[in-house]
Amino acid sequence: MMKKIILLSCMILTSFCCMAQNSEQAMKILDKTATVIGRNGGASANFSIRGNALGATNGTIAIKGNKFYAHTPEATVWFNGKTQWTYMKATNEVNVTTPNEAKQAQMNPYKFITIYKSGYNLSMKSQGSAYHVHMTAQNKKRSI
Repeated sequence: MMKKIILLSCMILTSFCCMAQNSEQAMKILDKTATVIGRNGGASANFSIRGNALGATNGTIAIKGNKFYAHTPEATVWFNGKTQWTYMKATNEVNVTTPNEAKQAQMNPYKFITIYKSGYNLSMKSQGSAYHVHMTAQNKKRSI
């Protein structure tokens, strides 16, 4: 009986250590990503998105600090850190907004990438040369 308790205790302690290491690795990956995107020269990338509600699209994005420009066949979005312009090709119209913090966190890649720094538990899986970081909100009422 005592051996079972000691073995169980060791297994629990080992799993906590592994979770802490995994969380630290995820934090390092996200720190590197935020550094690249936040650097003076910014960063750009090609992307593709698939989802049940929105279908699929691809495009390009350029990010420099809190500012970004994204282009897809359907829309072009500019954000200068305060005001956001969205041009919708299908309707030939431009929507101008001043997004609040919550909207910026949803739309602005830099805000989204740096949101991990507080209020989230992190875990990570590596698949080949890619990393999949899973963020779980500590406060379940957070909208992201």
